Amino acid sequence: MSLSDKKSRTKKSYRKSKPKSSSKSSRKSTKSSRKKNSKIVQSSSSRSSDELIPPKSIIVLFTNVTRDKMKELTPMLEQLGGTITQNPSECSHLVSDGMARTIKFMAAINICDYVLTTDWITDSYQANKWLSESKYELHDDRIENEYGFILNDTMKKRKTMKQKLFQDLQFYITPNTKPTPKDLEYIIVIAGGTVVPAANGKCTVISCMEDEDIFKSCIQKYPSLETKIYATEFIMTGVLVQEMDQNSNRLPEE
Repeated sequence: MSLSDKKSRTKKSYRKSKPKSSSKSSRKSTKSSRKKNSKIVQSSSSRSSDELIPPKSIIVLFTNVTRDKMKELTPMLEQLGGTITQNPSECSHLVSDGMARTIKFMAAINICDYVLTTDWITDSYQANKWLSESKYELHDDRIENEYGFILNDTMKKRKTMKQKLFQDLQFYITPNTKPTPKDLEYIIVIAGGTVVPAANGKCTVISCMEDEDIFKSCIQKYPSLETKIYATEFIMTGVLVQEMDQNSNRLPEE
C-alpha cells in the first residue's frame, strides 16, 4: 500500500467521525426542536421553583430541653433543612421547653430572632415545612412576673435598638459573683460589652457583698466608681428587659 493511499484512508476515516452536514430544512427543524425543548425545560423549572420553596436559614440552639427530647427533635429539624448549634452567638432560633435563666438563654436573647417552644419543630415536621414562628413564641407568666419582663416585648425592643445593650462598655467582675465571672463575661460580650482584668476609672464594676473589700478598694482607687458598683442583677435583669437601670441593684446594699 502506498503512502498516498494511507493518507487518503486516514482522511476518510477522520471525515467519517464528523457529523454529516444537514440541509437547510433539517437545520430549521433542529432549531425549532431546540426552541420547543427550551420552552419545556423553562416551564418545568418555573413550576419547580414555585412548588419547592427552599427552607429558611434555621440555626437552632436548645436550652432547658432534655437529652432524650433533643434526640427526638434533631432528625425532624435536619430533615426540614435546619441545623443545630451549641454557640448562642450563631443561633437564629432559641428553642426551649420552658423559660429559665440559663446562660444559653441569657446569651442567646441578645442575638436570636425568635425564642420558641419545641412544638414549633414537631408541628413543622408534621406539616413538612417550617411554620410561622408567631404561634410558638415562648411565654411563662411565673418567670416573667418574677423578674419583671415580658419576653415578647424584650425581643421586639432588641430588634429596634441601633446597637447592642452593652456596646462599647467596659466591665470589671469581682471573683465571687453568682453567676460566675466566666458566665457573666459570656453574656456581656455577646451583648456587645468587654470585660477588663482590673478595675479602671471608666468601667462598671459587677460584684457582690462577699467581695465588699474588693469593690471598696476600687472606689478608693477610682472615686468615680462609687456610683458604678452593681450586683449581678444589673446584667441579668438588664438583658431580660434590654435596658440598663442605673438606679437599681447598686452596691453596697442599703
